[in-house]
Amino acid sequence: MFNSSDQAVVQDSPNCITTIVNPSDSTSVFQALFCDPNTVVGVEVQNPPTPLNSVPSVIASLASLSVLRLSNALYGSSILQSLFGAVSNATYFSILDLGGNPALSKNTERVLSGFIPELTPELYASPYFIYIFLENNNFSGSFPNSMSDTMAKVSVANNTLLTGPLPASNFSSTSHQVSTTDEWKNTLRCDFGNTSLCVPATWVYQPGCIRTTTLSIRTCDGSVTKPIDPMDPFRRSLGGWTSGSGPDLGPVPSGFGNWTTGYHEISGGNSPALSTTQIAALVFGLLSAGCIGFLVYSRYTNLKRRNLTGASTTTRGTSTRNGADYVELEEEIELPRYSPMAPEYHENQGGSSSQTSPVVKEGKVDKKTKAEV
Repeated sequence: MFNSSDQAVVQDSPNCITTIVNPSDSTSVFQALFCDPNTVVGVEVQNPPTPLNSVPSVIASLASLSVLRLSNALYGSSILQSLFGAVSNATYFSILDLGGNPALSKNTERVLSGFIPELTPELYASPYFIYIFLENNNFSGSFPNSMSDTMAKVSVANNTLLTGPLPASNFSSTSHQVSTTDEWKNTLRCDFGNTSLCVPATWVYQPGCIRTTTLSIRTCDGSVTKPIDPMDPFRRSLGGWTSGSGPDLGPVPSGFGNWTTGYHEISGGNSPALSTTQIAALVFGLLSAGCIGFLVYSRYTNLKRRNLTGASTTTRGTSTRNGADYVELEEEIELPRYSPMAPEYHENQGGSSSQTSPVVKEGKVDKKTKAEV
């Protein structure tokens, strides 16, 4: 897609990222991670001079591929099925980002079209493949069943020809409890904006991954738009808890179960004396509460900072909606560093928000991620 005689190469050695920029068009960018000379774990291509209508055979040979970002680099109505097949060979494949630039969404040689195919059995079963971004293309038809509440983050925004009800959740349990509805409770963040997809009339709420009314989608029978689900699947995944009138953040940590609060009634102006043991217990309790509060606050601020940083560095358009509504969904995840220690590579690399640990429930892999820290 690039002419070797017409490109500039910049090597980012600390991060092992090679960036190739077409000097005649600065919007055409190719990035790949080559920390190991025989291994590629991340590839990014943006707006190349000549987009392709078929999947390069080399993609299927990248057995260690984890991140694939192809923005306005492919076009056609059947290429996505081939791409799913190609990346299925990569055991730890995590992120497929085919979102385009809104300015190019009407260019038929720069966007994908046709139906969104079902995931291959390998991708559907993989605990690592949890992010898919398909916004600003020209897909049509219904939303695939295999992606129904199975991804951590998903976006099909600005595909105006997508239509029909969201399919029922593919998960039978949420927080280890049997689900009594078909509503989405596992996907952390999603965007169906500017499509004709709708919420089934039988659902009580919007999909749990929709956290603001500006991202709400209509009800299929034309009745009143469903409200936002008070249970945030992302907050639940953090293992937090409710405080005061704030949102439900999940169960109270077990260590707090034995705590009680109260007061001593004061009579005659004298309060009962506290023993040394009681004083020590009180001090220990206050210190413990302070430490826990600090950890929770640190995790939240770190996540917020990373989300805001990712949103500010995005080079391609994602959605025409307000950026503040979309920032938690469109988190720019850095290409992970190469490590030969798989699968621990995906479980122990704390510096990459794309790393996750699968949760197995009732014999089936639950793709819902834990907190990204």
